[in-house]
Amino acid sequence: MTPRRMVLPIVVAAWSIVPAGGAEGPASRPAAAEADRLVKAYLAGRWAEVAEARRSLAGRMQLLTARRRDDVAYVRKALAEHRPAWWASCKAKKKGMIRVGYWGRTFSVTYAPGDKAGFRWRQEGASVVCSVHWDPNGMDSPARGGGSLGGRGFSKGVVCELGIWRVLVSAYTLSRVAPWELEALFDVKGPDGRLRKADPAKKLRFQQHQSFASELAALYHVGPVARQASLVWCLAPYKLNNTAPLRPRRAIAAMVVATFLQDLSKWPSLKLPDRISDGTEKSTAMFYHFRLRDPWTLAEDRALREAVWAFHRENPDKQVLGQGKLLLPNGQTFLLDIEKDKPHEARRNAWVRQQLEKARPAR
Repeated sequence: MTPRRMVLPIVVAAWSIVPAGGAEGPASRPAAAEADRLVKAYLAGRWAEVAEARRSLAGRMQLLTARRRDDVAYVRKALAEHRPAWWASCKAKKKGMIRVGYWGRTFSVTYAPGDKAGFRWRQEGASVVCSVHWDPNGMDSPARGGGSLGGRGFSKGVVCELGIWRVLVSAYTLSRVAPWELEALFDVKGPDGRLRKADPAKKLRFQQHQSFASELAALYHVGPVARQASLVWCLAPYKLNNTAPLRPRRAIAAMVVATFLQDLSKWPSLKLPDRISDGTEKSTAMFYHFRLRDPWTLAEDRALREAVWAFHRENPDKQVLGQGKLLLPNGQTFLLDIEKDKPHEARRNAWVRQQLEKARPAR
């Protein structure tokens, strides 16, 4: 008798396999829910919940759709740049050397707990050595923040977060100054005991460069809620007098306005002005200054960080410090010098008016 071969059907639980762009099945829904929880917690700045969701997703990434895996990967990358290892040690009030990642480079600086954010510097031979300090009790604090940002409803933790990144980058920019250049930037006593005054033009340009670098880095490195606070802060100078110290923040505001209006499809959470008004960079910046507080989508947070990174790459330190010139994403130019910038400002205003007129029917 010829033996028979028995063929057993192999039943594949298709519902447990997640297609690249399809919907999750019953087995993958808990992981999908955790991924969504991670995104919502990240956007809201609920860091303890972010940590819980990340732990819960460990070993379950293969159950997610490609879109959710991409979302989780973005959050992980953003957290690594926003809350690196030194964040926990500083929050625990530990004094010591921290290694900071900044625009793909790293630098080391000494941290010590203090009452408020700031930095100190000293010259050691051919180097400028800086140390930083801030109040660790303010880190992640849910209490209401102080100043104008607190008045807009931002927490003490958010205000502290912005201050931390400003201080770190301000210290870094000063540490890169050659000792023989310090006399041009600061009032110092010479060997004869006489006070030597700083060069006003060089001092102003360095201060503008330092302010621009620290504000732009904060806009990129902070969390989503603090990123909105940073936008509010950078857009604010348009309601103040147009003075030299405020020009770096105005430059960032001009970049933000250009980024928003260049492709409105990327910013579904943003509204257009009810009326075009004078259609200037200033009026548009002021419109968004008073309305930026609603939660954004993860795609919007990502798009803004990518725009800020590209803006940084387009405007290296030497260009900002040497020429006081900034290239905006719409091809326009912003000069830190108020008088020299006037013809460029007129062209930027014309571009803003044109974009608003084009966008009205679509939105």
